[in-house]
Amino acid sequence: PTSFLDILKASGVRIFTPPHIAMPPVMMSDPIISQRWAAVMDKFNLFLLANHSKVAVLDLDMVFDPRGDPPSQLFDDCKTELCAVRDGDPRFMNAGVVVATPSEHRLAHIVSALAMERHHYEMPEQSFLTRYAEQPENQMSFTYLDRKWNSCVGGGMLLNTGPGYTGFNVLHSCSWTLKPGNMKLEPVGTEMYHTVQVFQSIHMKVDACAARSQDDCSESMDCNWCGHYCSDQAVPCHAALFLNSSSVETSSSKTAALVESFELNETAETRAKTWADLPSGHYAWPKVGIYQILLDRFASPQEEYCEDLTDYCGGTLAAAAGKLDYLKELGVDGISLSPVIDNMPGGYHGYWPKDLNAVNPKLGTGADLAQFIFQAHTNDMKVISDVVLNHAGSPLMKLEDISMLQPFGSVEDYHQDNCSLWTGADFSQSREKLERCSLFGMPDYNHEDPRVASGLMEWVRTHVDTYGFDGIRIDAAKHMPLSFLRHLAED
Repeated sequence: PTSFLDILKASGVRIFTPPHIAMPPVMMSDPIISQRWAAVMDKFNLFLLANHSKVAVLDLDMVFDPRGDPPSQLFDDCKTELCAVRDGDPRFMNAGVVVATPSEHRLAHIVSALAMERHHYEMPEQSFLTRYAEQPENQMSFTYLDRKWNSCVGGGMLLNTGPGYTGFNVLHSCSWTLKPGNMKLEPVGTEMYHTVQVFQSIHMKVDACAARSQDDCSESMDCNWCGHYCSDQAVPCHAALFLNSSSVETSSSKTAALVESFELNETAETRAKTWADLPSGHYAWPKVGIYQILLDRFASPQEEYCEDLTDYCGGTLAAAAGKLDYLKELGVDGISLSPVIDNMPGGYHGYWPKDLNAVNPKLGTGADLAQFIFQAHTNDMKVISDVVLNHAGSPLMKLEDISMLQPFGSVEDYHQDNCSLWTGADFSQSREKLERCSLFGMPDYNHEDPRVASGLMEWVRTHVDTYGFDGIRIDAAKHMPLSFLRHLAED
């Protein structure tokens, strides 16, 4: 609506309405592309803004993480005529973030080449522009942007976001598992992803009405309730903004295909990493220090003397969230949580996994976990999840009891080697023994099985991004194949 554009103009935003760039007939003949992507080539109009030295085009459903590098850093990072982030499809760039040097002559040449295009692409603008930049006769210098500018989790930009410890500068709606219909400013259990939390954090700083409920909103003369949302009167109610929420599908097929394409026995050369590969800048955190929390022992709703230290003592996520001010006073900017997944009886520490897909009810709920991380982020703290990917179950678990483990409840999901690691001498054996023998008699995941390996990778991704974790700590890492750990970081 024009009234919305007026709000932007009043804030100093200049509005540019570009001319339409038609898609070639070979692409428009596809009914899906013609309906969904008919105007997507208009992105190329960024080359028209010749009064600027560089121009960046970003998807509208992106926000910059306020704790990340500033948006202007995009221009410093782009040293060529065209830069873009990588896509999950390794053949093409992703047009979610593109930086270019404007030139009307360049645009005229692109439009001319587009008119002669005879190929059919699923993602037309980014696949065409990639091929155009790759052709030497077009004389366009092109490079990919650093992975810190990739954002999607479960979407097209997923495979290039880098290791879990890098964090993101840009957040995108494809890291939402479900766009909530009622944008309440609170975690929505497993339906809330990190992008939503960051957006809400920013929104609350610029719109005092945002945190109001429907009742509170209607009682205030300064606020406006429209369907699902309370906002400043500066934004008029517009029904089209509040259509029913729709699920954003995420797919595990890319992960499975990626794992199947890898050979688990890599050469030492391909595994080699150098110090130069490690991240630098804002996203190489922490800057101060990480406070490690054993959730069952850190804080409980009612502090009581614990009689049996071999079992649960009553610590919860909600109680731990109440101690964030204490951690802030200490000055730490990171928190490492003990495993939060559902455990076998007696697994107060979190290292006897029973169900990877469930939060330990002794500690709280999924909503409690999301709330803890949201509050930590509000206090400028990042949160690491301790993940158990080497084994499941509890010590001396019987074969007939493996069926209770989820999501890997079959004997074939675990190594069948008749050996266990118990005492100091056991841990000085060969690498094969360390990786295949059961740790303290617990079922040992068969990482050599692509189905198990891809399933664990997919779970890590879902676990981290469902609740908004900033990184992971991998328990018992030396008891897993290096090949699996390498693929976990790459994935």
